[in-house]
Amino acid sequence: LDFAPVEGNPSDLLMSGRHSGALSLTNGWYQGLVASLRYWREARAVFARMLENGWAACRNADALAVSLPTNWGYHIALALDVPCFFAPVQPLTRTRTYPSALLPITRSLGAAGNRLTHRLVEQALWWPWRAELNRWRTRILGLTPLWADPFDEIYRRGVPFLYGYSPHVAPRPEDWPAAHVVTGYWWLPSDPTYTPPPALEQFLADSPLPIYIGFGNLPSEQPRATLALIAEAATRAGLRAVVLADTTIARSLALPASVFTVPFIPHEWLFPRVAAAVHRGGAGTTAASLRAGLPTLVVPSASDGFFWGARIAALGAGPQPLPRYKLTAPRLAEALVQLVSDPAGRARAQAVAEKLSREDGAGLATELIRRGLR
Repeated sequence: LDFAPVEGNPSDLLMSGRHSGALSLTNGWYQGLVASLRYWREARAVFARMLENGWAACRNADALAVSLPTNWGYHIALALDVPCFFAPVQPLTRTRTYPSALLPITRSLGAAGNRLTHRLVEQALWWPWRAELNRWRTRILGLTPLWADPFDEIYRRGVPFLYGYSPHVAPRPEDWPAAHVVTGYWWLPSDPTYTPPPALEQFLADSPLPIYIGFGNLPSEQPRATLALIAEAATRAGLRAVVLADTTIARSLALPASVFTVPFIPHEWLFPRVAAAVHRGGAGTTAASLRAGLPTLVVPSASDGFFWGARIAALGAGPQPLPRYKLTAPRLAEALVQLVSDPAGRARAQAVAEKLSREDGAGLATELIRRGLR
């Protein structure tokens, strides 16, 4: 497939640091809500530009595969009268089985309450952007405006949903429509040209085997303090750690020799070489740590991190999640000790990895798309 860049990404505003705490619980519910409202106000113009560029990139498409951040592609498929496939990496379909995976709720609210959370998330995906979407639909796409969120229409039209995660990790609820399929993970091939820093290879060769700690590329109000907290926790737990961190910040701290920082590292290369993983519970990193059979601790701050953390704990492949807003060095140290000292948890993580190795999620998704194009 050809690559077409789409200018305008509201997520870039989150990375700028001007909206710390938006769309997360890092600073608590109230501050998170205030920051989110401020972010949405500024992001609307960026979102409108993305819609225009999205139409330019997709107008000659024979079909569209869209995901959570590009769900606006559904409207383009309508305008072009071509097939559309939703291809998310976290559950979005309404269900009575569990609350929305995009909310920080890890316990069932009952059948009605669970289903209500999915409706609320659909409104949250629609409401902040409705004015820009309707202007775009009418002026650019030639469609009529929508007065309610588009998900009722999406369900009514039977648009297929192909979920890029494993049913062994998050089983498919029985009340989902037949066209909503959990295919298994979609793995990218490893980069054969990747060469790790020699110092990292030496660090990994020493004993004992280190753990991996990385909270992703989400902005943090106090990245220096966070790295210091991680180093203190690893020291308290008596563990060696490879930590994903900005090298400039790392150099400003007197880190112990037991902590090695890297600004980037391919998970598929590193994870078979460490003893355990600690991360924020993003869908991709969760997939990678489970694929490697690693006991995993999730430190969620927003979005689907709470869902994947709860799933890992339910599988017995790691302890209960430690939310970012509760994170302290003593709590993290205690969780790390629990993580690495549980042989049963390691065995369960490796059992999950063995099941994942037998899946061909990309193959199944490809076949379903081919059927939909006929």
